[in-house]
Amino acid sequence: MDFLCGYRKTCVWPGDTIEYLQGAGIGWGSAGTLTSAVLDGEANTASHKTYFFSDRLLRQYGRVQKLIREYDRIYRITLKTGTMLRIGMIADYEPNANAVRSLWDEFGPVDIVWNINPNGSPSPEAIDAGVELGCEVVKWEELKERLRTA
Repeated sequence: MDFLCGYRKTCVWPGDTIEYLQGAGIGWGSAGTLTSAVLDGEANTASHKTYFFSDRLLRQYGRVQKLIREYDRIYRITLKTGTMLRIGMIADYEPNANAVRSLWDEFGPVDIVWNINPNGSPSPEAIDAGVELGCEVVKWEELKERLRTA
């Protein structure tokens, strides 16, 4: 097998599954990821295109010492300062309060909800929902600053 495809948009990939597939040289992701990977001849190394760029940003950010992927959209990171944070990602253009609460309900408490869609921004209601839950709702620049000062 070169690629494992999750066809539903709601498909959630557990971190140990991702680790296994990558270790076995098997690509993983959505039908869109598969289409792009096949055209590029990289089906067996592809990662879900929704989360690929944000995964790379976290892995290459110099202040991150350890990165554990619990799910395709949930990370537990340890910074070089020793601070541990749990980060959840939402790919919506403009996440609303329901998106933040649903992420929290499905995956448990997070310290930060990261809106990874580069073209949108979290709604004020999403930010308020984060405050009510005890987490921050941010874009990359805000996340980078939070990681820098933690």
